[in-house]
Amino acid sequence: MNPIYDLLRSDGSIVVNKNLIFAIGLHESIIYAELVSRFSYFSDRGKLESDGYFYNTIADLQSGTGLGEKPQRVAIKNLEKLGLIDIDRRGMPPKRYFAILDNEQILKDLLTKGKIKQAETLATSQLRLLGGIKDSQVAEKKTLYGRANNTKSNNPKHNTNPLGIASTDDNSMVRGKTLSFSEYESAYVVGESEKKSIRYYLKLYKRKTGKDHPNLTVKKWSSHVYTWFSLFDEHISKPFDNDIYTMENIINAHFKTKYRNGNYSISVFFVRRN
Repeated sequence: MNPIYDLLRSDGSIVVNKNLIFAIGLHESIIYAELVSRFSYFSDRGKLESDGYFYNTIADLQSGTGLGEKPQRVAIKNLEKLGLIDIDRRGMPPKRYFAILDNEQILKDLLTKGKIKQAETLATSQLRLLGGIKDSQVAEKKTLYGRANNTKSNNPKHNTNPLGIASTDDNSMVRGKTLSFSEYESAYVVGESEKKSIRYYLKLYKRKTGKDHPNLTVKKWSSHVYTWFSLFDEHISKPFDNDIYTMENIINAHFKTKYRNGNYSISVFFVRRN
């Protein structure tokens, strides 16, 4: 184990879930993690109130998180709205008492939302990069932007297009140009899991609407594919099993849901999970 890592973990650390940060915000995640930790501390020692609440001052929470009164107040209000905690003021003068609400499903939904949002953030960041893809990433199918070759047109030193595709390429990203997913996957690197999931989505789209999914730009397809890829990436923590069957279940549920505007485009699929 790295000695620096050991030092950081040895005393005064807070366990904060990255997916939760993407879902509800950094301050909210820190406050929630600290409150859960304090709840466990008091519970283990039999010091909770009879109804499961525990007392915690502004100063106590600041010493544990580094967050002052104002960010505490905002974060606690948001955590209450989300159904993760409850706060009650008791006694004279009034003191803050907290309860960690037993809403496991809400937490699971938030972790899933955060995971998807994290993947979308990664996709957006990738799209902003100038320079295409690395040979090693192509071999591992870990990038979805650019042709699977090492031609001059795909070399970051020789182009300035956002997806690393030179304008002379037959499949270059031309403003307004659209293509089907079949056309996209025949020209660009797409992992097998992502391919299967998106094909399944498009099949259900046709079954639901009676027509093929509209064509999208290369940039749009790249964003969606990379978001899907990030959900399968083993380096991102998993609040649920992200195998192809789990994704099919999520897609099935999506198409069984009735939406007011009736829009089942893949472009709004992840938006609805935020």
